[in-house]
Amino acid sequence: MWKYIIRRLMLIIPTVFLSGTLVFFMLRVLPGDIVSTLTSEGGATPETKAKLREELGLNNPIIVQYAHWLCGNCVILRGIGYPPPDLGRGEGEVGSSADATIGGVISGDFGYSNYQDRYVGQIVKDKMEATVTLAILAMIFSLLLAFPLGILSAITRGSWWDQSIRIFTALSLAVPSFWLGILLIIFASRVFNWSPPLNYTPFFTDPGRNLAQLFLPVIATGLTSAAVLSRLVRSMMLEVLREDYVRTARAKGLREFIVVARHTVRNASIPVLTMAGYHFGFIISGVVVIEFVFSIPGLGQQVLFSILARDYDMVVGIVVILTIILAAWILVVDLFYSVVDPRIRYS
Repeated sequence: MWKYIIRRLMLIIPTVFLSGTLVFFMLRVLPGDIVSTLTSEGGATPETKAKLREELGLNNPIIVQYAHWLCGNCVILRGIGYPPPDLGRGEGEVGSSADATIGGVISGDFGYSNYQDRYVGQIVKDKMEATVTLAILAMIFSLLLAFPLGILSAITRGSWWDQSIRIFTALSLAVPSFWLGILLIIFASRVFNWSPPLNYTPFFTDPGRNLAQLFLPVIATGLTSAAVLSRLVRSMMLEVLREDYVRTARAKGLREFIVVARHTVRNASIPVLTMAGYHFGFIISGVVVIEFVFSIPGLGQQVLFSILARDYDMVVGIVVILTIILAAWILVVDLFYSVVDPRIRYS
């Protein structure tokens, strides 16, 4: 099993590398750059803008900019005569490209946000808690809703319960999460005269206030995943209920609750857990809009603002870190298979 874990951890490295590289080059295709944002208030002459682009290394060939992002002021770049960009880092600071021979992403330095005048790693550290908390709570909500709905729909196949659940899941898939979030805010304020707190409070600081603020965003984010997973639960339950060992259990006189809980749910849940692992990435992507709707200061809101500001290092840094989180989550889900089904062995 340890060999399997090590092999999966090693696969995370090329995954992170490819995702970061792809986003890095895609962002360079967009019109404009960080200099346009920094000088948007006016007053900057073309000469000043050109000098600033030169200092930030934006005039270098794109492959050189990529090498700076990947390995900092590495020996190869020094040898071909490309100095490191001046990213506004103070003398002697950790990660300063003026002194380091190896830096960049491979050393854990995700770059510097010239727009916010802070290191990308520091900003991500401050914003990550809100995004991860929202995503985990939304995933838990979707699983807690999907399993009861899917099981009830399967064991009452063809009944009005089954039809009602299928209509509900179809509507949940049709409604965009951001629109549902807006409707939930209007409904809560009009009917209950309540709205979520505006000032975000971390979960470990005040769990009650944190859950109060994330209550509506969790529903808006997790409902679509719950609809997809509940349909998968229903499909797998119907397949397992036709197996011979289920008919044998019923023939032995076991109660229907025991048959469903002991023999069908555990076997039907393995594909659902696989899909749940991938849907965590879907939830993370949906968080971008939901955080903006509910004014949650997380990575989703940050990446949206950074794209508009052309803050390239900030966007790529967030993508790389989220890729690591998603890869680790999928690994945990795969390892959880052996808990659900002891017959599974890793080699």
